[in-house]
Amino acid sequence: MRSRFAPDRFGPDSFTGPTPPPEYAIKANVRSMKFHLPGSSSYDRTRTQVWFRTAEAALAAGFTQAMR
Repeated sequence: MRSRFAPDRFGPDSFTGPTPPPEYAIKANVRSMKFHLPGSSSYDRTRTQVWFRTAEAALAAGFTQAMR
């Protein structure tokens, strides 16, 4: 499955696609512009379009951390 987002749209520490490498564990939803850390209550049910290696990379791409 191809991503509809340009590979570098979200920065060098991001991955778009259905199966990220293991080091990209932070899930982000483009529609809400929120990211979810592993272990957070909504992590498993988050619909993910982009993955990040670090929370700092997600913040730099314009996402905010989800509070749930």
